[in-house]
Amino acid sequence: MYDKSDPRASLAPAAAKGPQFTKYHPSQYVRFYEGPPQLIDGPARTWLARGQNAITALSETSADAHFERKGQVDEWVLLLPDSGLRAELIVEGQSHTISGGTVTFVPPGNSDLRVLSEGRIVRFFTTRSSDLAELCANAEAYREDDPNIPPFQPWPTPPDGFKVRSYSLDVAEEPGR
Repeated sequence: MYDKSDPRASLAPAAAKGPQFTKYHPSQYVRFYEGPPQLIDGPARTWLARGQNAITALSETSADAHFERKGQVDEWVLLLPDSGLRAELIVEGQSHTISGGTVTFVPPGNSDLRVLSEGRIVRFFTTRSSDLAELCANAEAYREDDPNIPPFQPWPTPPDGFKVRSYSLDVAEEPGR
């Protein structure tokens, strides 16, 4: 477009046009406190809701609540927002004690979570966990994919492999953060 000697010739080309929206999918939200739980299993009541690519499972539990995933297809996330809560997570025969106020990444495969004290737990899964996706309060809204949201793409495998990774939510303030 410009002569090679013109400084404008080295500018980046104009960005490609954005996506063309041809069909709209209504927004979704779920208020867990407005409806009954989707799962009641002994000392745990669990509400499930989903988006295009993710599932949120909120559970109110008492001690001895038990959550098992067999053959989990991908990594999932465990959030323990209540600081006094304690749990034991068993993955590949290894036990991990997890305290409240943490976020933990759980590798694919088999896992067994035992809640040791009363509190709330939040678990996040991808919609590849079809058994959970079908139970969601708003599952019907996602029988057809939203054409405006790209399909789920997994993150690359961590360089040191999948393993239990737990991080405190109590992060000290730091300039610039």
